[in-house]
Amino acid sequence: MRKILLFMMAVMTVGGMAYGQESYEGYSAWLQAVDEYRPAPGQFINDMPVYSSGDDAAVMASKCTSAIAGDVYLSGHGMISLGGFGGSVIFHFDHRVSNEVGQRDFCVLGNTFSTKQSDGTRLVLSSEPGIVMVSVDENGNGLPDDPWYELAGSCTDAVYDYEVTYQPNPMGDISWTDNQGGEGSILRQDEYHEQEYYPLWMEGTQTYRGTLLPKNGIQVSVSPEKWELHPFDWGYVDNQANLGANNDYDWQANGFDIDWAVDAARQPIHLDGIDFVRVYTAENQQCGWLGETSTEVMGAKDLHLSASVKAITGIRDIDFGGKDVEYYDLSGRQYNFPQRGLFIVRQKDGTVRKVAKDD
Repeated sequence: MRKILLFMMAVMTVGGMAYGQESYEGYSAWLQAVDEYRPAPGQFINDMPVYSSGDDAAVMASKCTSAIAGDVYLSGHGMISLGGFGGSVIFHFDHRVSNEVGQRDFCVLGNTFSTKQSDGTRLVLSSEPGIVMVSVDENGNGLPDDPWYELAGSCTDAVYDYEVTYQPNPMGDISWTDNQGGEGSILRQDEYHEQEYYPLWMEGTQTYRGTLLPKNGIQVSVSPEKWELHPFDWGYVDNQANLGANNDYDWQANGFDIDWAVDAARQPIHLDGIDFVRVYTAENQQCGWLGETSTEVMGAKDLHLSASVKAITGIRDIDFGGKDVEYYDLSGRQYNFPQRGLFIVRQKDGTVRKVAKDD
């Protein structure tokens, strides 16, 4: 939504410094690549990232990687928009993120910003919350095709198993119906956006499912028209402000604990680590001139990189059985010989390095 311009102005005037390790043993703490980009219709779709004629889903995912992979502080780093309810992105790191007990394990950054009040506290009124799901590459094929688990946030009155279907309407309002008997539209605002709102590489009606959060937008003034989008306490992307009182990202506010994972019956489930992350817009609301509520994503970071690398490489005191080296894939599975692609070599002295093998 239109908070993007305000957020970018805030970023240009407030500095930042990275939290924790940026790299360790050849691994990066930052998001490596986007696996899938499936936005819902919205005012920044086909624009963040830009769609070009002939682009397919793979090309759009690659454009998302170019926008949000790596260090968010580097020049040219961008963001992507997920559109209305259900619009999503799936991404991974270059390693499995380990579950460290009692800690936020990774963060996902949106573009929510805050204003500093006279008492020094920060007020957040631009929240466009998205839900996080995680998955483990159980079948080892490197694809996000294993079971997904939602990371449950602070909201207790959400609608579960919510479903919305959007109808294409070229250069017009995008109508939707849901499985609760509701209907509505994502309204075009030609004075702000000239591109098509419906994802141009996706044909026909599109249906999205997930957890719907309660509406967080409140109109507080009619003339001038003013809206406040209040954040939830914790557990959502693009929900709390990125910029903290010390001119640094508030990693805790934007952090996620893998132990928040719940299964399809919403029962807690323990995961030692995760390989894929999915974020989707969890609101279905229009807020006047601000347009539809749409989660934006800037990037993601492993908050304890060295612990994750040690967990997957098996750095511990064990008997090598007379061998000088051991070989592991990026998920930590041990092999008797080097595997094609990226793999890990651990020396008998405990040193670890990542190696690429073409054949």
